Amino acid sequence: MTPASLRGPISAGRLVLVSIVLVASLAACSGPGQGGSGEASASSSATGSGSGASSDQSGSGGGGGGSNKGGDDGFAYLPWGPTDPPIPEQYAALAGSSGAAPRCAPDNPVGGDFWAVAAAVCRAITAGGQWPTTTTVPAPPSPENAYQACLNDELATMLSAALSWHADNPDRQPNVSFPESSTVSPCQSRVYDVSVLSDSDSPISGANQVPVAVVYSGSGTAADVTVDGQPPEDFADDSGPGAGVNTLTVLVPQQSDPHTAQIAFTTGRGPLTTSVDVPGNGGSGSTSPGTQSPSDDTSTS
Repeated sequence: MTPASLRGPISAGRLVLVSIVLVASLAACSGPGQGGSGEASASSSATGSGSGASSDQSGSGGGGGGSNKGGDDGFAYLPWGPTDPPIPEQYAALAGSSGAAPRCAPDNPVGGDFWAVAAAVCRAITAGGQWPTTTTVPAPPSPENAYQACLNDELATMLSAALSWHADNPDRQPNVSFPESSTVSPCQSRVYDVSVLSDSDSPISGANQVPVAVVYSGSGTAADVTVDGQPPEDFADDSGPGAGVNTLTVLVPQQSDPHTAQIAFTTGRGPLTTSVDVPGNGGSGSTSPGTQSPSDDTSTS
């Protein structure tokens, strides 16, 4: 009896002790668990704040980059300077450099929307004038020759860049990159056309010679003219067709078979060379006129 009675109370005590331990354990587990959740939330909040700070910093960086909205701060001006301005006068009036502002309009104004926009853009970027309302470049009038068409292309390219920049930056003034005062456009020193003439269409002629007309842009008249490295029998240099170009007529020795001749000469803007296919006479002494584009066979300085 005694051992049984002793075992009973001890078991009960142990049960109570175990219960207390379990309750304490559950309380302990419950406490850190709730606290852990709280710490997780705080940690998430801190991470969120960190992300927010990161986003804010990125935003600030983006804001800094946003100050350049619309691309570059400006654009390049026309590729010809005032020391050696192109002609006709409407092109010369637009010649400018960092030290010499362009006049923007010729003394005798040229009509048409293309020239009106050109003058307005010029005044807007050099004299604080009003920008034109258009965002597109009007078509230029028909040029007198290929030289003027070349200048029109250069002018239209600049006007397009200017109008596009202004459309993206209506409240800003562009930083315009002007050329050096002595800059010469590629259009101002180039061979534009080469053609074989008949004797009746040529200002000069010679026995067993083929007259060849070279239309070019340059400064002054042609000098140091050679055909296949040798001085020609004769040559003549006259203005035209249209303003801004000259026509060099040079006699090329004729051969019985067709051949390609190289013509070289110098202007005030440097040397020019071109080549032309000259028809043969088959021994008959006759000449067949023809025309050749210099686009593939011409080299210019």
